[in-house]
Order: sequence, then C-alpha cells, then structure tokens
Amino acid sequence: MAAFNRCTLFLWLFIMACASKKVNKEVEQVKSHQQESASVQSYRLIISFYSKGQGINKKLKEDLDTLIALRGNVYEKIRWGREGEFDYCFKLEELKVSDQDLFVKDVKAYVSDKEGVRLYENSVCVHKR
Repeated sequence: MAAFNRCTLFLWLFIMACASKKVNKEVEQVKSHQQESASVQSYRLIISFYSKGQGINKKLKEDLDTLIALRGNVYEKIRWGREGEFDYCFKLEELKVSDQDLFVKDVKAYVSDKEGVRLYENSVCVHKR
C-alpha cells in the first residue's frame, strides 16, 4: 500500500510540474502580445503620397508643407517608395482634441479633389519600419 501511495504522490507531483510549465508559457505569450500591442503606435492622421509611375504630386507636397509649417505640427516622415513616395504621420498630441479635428478637417478639404494622396485617420503608419 505504501508503494501505491508513493507512486500516486510521484505521479501527482509530475503532473503538477508539467501543468505549471504550461501556465508559465501561456503567461509569457500573453505578456509578449501585450508588449507588441503597446509598441504599435496609432496616429491621428496619416497623409500618404503615392505614385502611378510618374513620381509624387510635387505641387501638392509643397502646398501641404506650407500648411504644416504654418501650424507647426510635429510629424514623422516615412519614405517608402522608389519614386519619392512617403507618409506624413501625425500624432497631434501637442494639440487639443478640437484643434486636432480642425487640422484634419482642413487637410481633408484641401486634398479632397487631388490625385496622388491618401488620408488615414486613427491608424498605424504602415510603412514605418
């Protein structure tokens, strides 16, 4: 009977040790996923200049550069294409929410009928490495 109790105890300890490793591994996976999610940054506005084989719309770029310079907005410029394609990625954290909305509205109004540019709101800057 004592041998049976020892075998049962050994088996129980073995099972618990294996289960503990599995739980630890799952906890590590959750922590890793949380860290990856935290490292992905969302931007309030992304202005993406693209090309259809003839380079970007340089006039539009110059006009938007002037608008951005006048307002003094902080941004990241991400180059991603062979023909001058790039993204302006704005967090706009330096502005109040109402001022952010106004800036986005002004940019949308200006580029609404222009070619070679796309706007994304509350998104990830996909070309950022």
